[in-house]
Amino acid sequence: MKNKSKLYAAAETLVFFLLVFLIAFGDVFYSFDNMLRDRLYQTPRGINNKIKIIAIDDKTLESLGTFGTWSRQTYADLINALGEYPAVTALDIMVFGEMDKAGDDALINACKDKGNVHI
Repeated sequence: MKNKSKLYAAAETLVFFLLVFLIAFGDVFYSFDNMLRDRLYQTPRGINNKIKIIAIDDKTLESLGTFGTWSRQTYADLINALGEYPAVTALDIMVFGEMDKAGDDALINACKDKGNVHI
């Protein structure tokens, strides 16, 4: 009788450890764990309405063509369209060499006229 109870105890222990192993390494509670961490460590904050991001979307790419082929007049027009409103205008673009003289000059003049443009 004692041998049988020891065998059952060993089997229960083995099954228990097997279940714990499968749960731990099988990511059974992965989504629950992420949700719980999000609740604990992320504090909701309001959106700063003073920051505006103008992104290039698919519609823009369809109308203006491939990104690297745009005239720099496009960027100059955007800077001029913003007017005096933003305290700082930042462009996250790479500008290499000359594209077209008129567009390059327009971008240079728009940045100088605005006075707060950072490329």
